[in-house]
Amino acid sequence: LERASQTVRKFEKVDALLTDEIAHLDPSVSADALRLLSWAVDLPPGAGGPLADQAARLKQAAADPTHVGSLAANVAHLVRLLDQLKTHLPHEGWLLLRQLRARRITADAAACAPLRSQLSALESLTNEALPRDTGWRFLDLGRRIERGQQVLQLLRLLLFPEAS
Repeated sequence: LERASQTVRKFEKVDALLTDEIAHLDPSVSADALRLLSWAVDLPPGAGGPLADQAARLKQAAADPTHVGSLAANVAHLVRLLDQLKTHLPHEGWLLLRQLRARRITADAAACAPLRSQLSALESLTNEALPRDTGWRFLDLGRRIERGQQVLQLLRLLLFPEAS
């Protein structure tokens, strides 16, 4: 859930990164952002080329359900987990699960907005409506571990770009 939500939020900004004034003033910002997105979907760095081509390649990889780190694969994995846990979810969780099952995952900014809303609603639901038992504690522990891994990998990528 955490990984899918973060990836959706990042892909929502891709088009703006390529067309806003920051892209014209300092193109290295857009290049670095695309490199970070490549890392987020476990895609090896590309051979370069125009930023628009790199962004298109990233979007294509994010929508590929067979690519392990892709947005589509993360959402499919989340749906499988929710299917197994749906008896423990409140009614709203079942509705969100049906909506996620029906959604075709793409990395376009227009498609990311509703997916972000659904994932945010699911995060809120897990934070507020689930009983604070052992299962919730493991969910919270997993969320904290995932955030820690993201911070460490981000720091490694930014501080040691040649090692990535």
